[in-house]
Amino acid sequence: MRRRRAPRSEPASAPEAIPELADLFDPVLLTSYERDSIEKRLANARRYARRLADAARTLRAPARAENLPHGDAPLRESLARAVVREVVSAGRPGLKRSVSRRMCDAIGRHYLWSSLSSLPVYHELTVLGPWALATSRLPSFERLVDYLSREFLNGIVLHLDQVREQVLSSHEVFLAHCACRSAGVADDLEHDGDLFIMVGEQDQRRLLDRLIDRYDHLDRARVKATTGARMRSLLDDLSEARRSGSSRYRLETFLRATWPDWEILPVLEGYTTRWIRSLQTNRKCQPVDRELVFEMLNIWYFGRGVIFTSMKAVDTPYTICTCPSPEHGGGCTLTNWYYYGGLNHSLIPAEAPGARLRDSRGRVLPCRYFPVRARRPCLGCGCEHSGARPRDLDAGLQAADDMLGRFGLRLQGG
Repeated sequence: MRRRRAPRSEPASAPEAIPELADLFDPVLLTSYERDSIEKRLANARRYARRLADAARTLRAPARAENLPHGDAPLRESLARAVVREVVSAGRPGLKRSVSRRMCDAIGRHYLWSSLSSLPVYHELTVLGPWALATSRLPSFERLVDYLSREFLNGIVLHLDQVREQVLSSHEVFLAHCACRSAGVADDLEHDGDLFIMVGEQDQRRLLDRLIDRYDHLDRARVKATTGARMRSLLDDLSEARRSGSSRYRLETFLRATWPDWEILPVLEGYTTRWIRSLQTNRKCQPVDRELVFEMLNIWYFGRGVIFTSMKAVDTPYTICTCPSPEHGGGCTLTNWYYYGGLNHSLIPAEAPGARLRDSRGRVLPCRYFPVRARRPCLGCGCEHSGARPRDLDAGLQAADDMLGRFGLRLQGG
């Protein structure tokens, strides 16, 4: 007589596989502080596992990177050959670097080029791993992260005017998926169930009108060539909503539809195009006309309070991040480590003259606008320090029009 097999039980999902507190310790033996601390870490671990499990379900075969912008991203590359090439090369003109640093730079550029780097589950793991360890607040780990951020991966703060100029100077611009936001490290879209936005209804309308005015003004053939279908469809819908007087014509509609794709990839001298190649193979970026991105900068800066940072892998700049303010949800990996973790090199202050708030003796003063940023010296994100209102929207939009004029582009209302 054949023996019947016991029915197979379904394997536990990743979040369910993480034990409860009572399965690990006798709660009676723990102090209230220990219980709270362990329960918080277990809850975080379940959240991280759930995020990664969700990302793993989106795995798809890499797409072929087509219509790549002109740059330094090869169609094929061998990591070993890239490292050897750096060892025997003389290095970049005007930049004296050790052999070991050139090797690290080659590895970093290969990482940016590889399709694996922007694969959702892997991309988010590279964000969640350091973030989870950093919540332990181990002094030795924080020192290690500070060293690694100084030497290998950090964000150099860009003044708003620098970002505007770089965007308008670019041959092409792409908007890409932000891993800090999609992984849940930066959960900055809403606050208490409502959209997080720093300006009132009237100013929201002004910012959105500028974007839609510019979209309607651009030549249709040009927009089709420079802007992806998803963004065109959204802007077409908003343009039609304005004409018809629909309630959908709101800045909230634009922000919700585009979040978390707020990473800026300029095709510009000084920035590698390897990260664009990697993101394209995983369908994580889309081209957007540079004049449209220019108007989006105003929305992100004045409406959301972001800090623009030029991200660099070793010695290779590859993207401009719209890092969320630490006032809302603790910020992203970089802003959280800088303002809450005490790290000194995850964010590097802006180098533009006059960007940082200083006293009469030239000493850098704390930020005078944001309460959490006031804990540390001004980074030079774009405030007008000479005015009584450092983030006055009228002055900010006038500066934007002045920049457009320098590039010979149509001014708003002109």
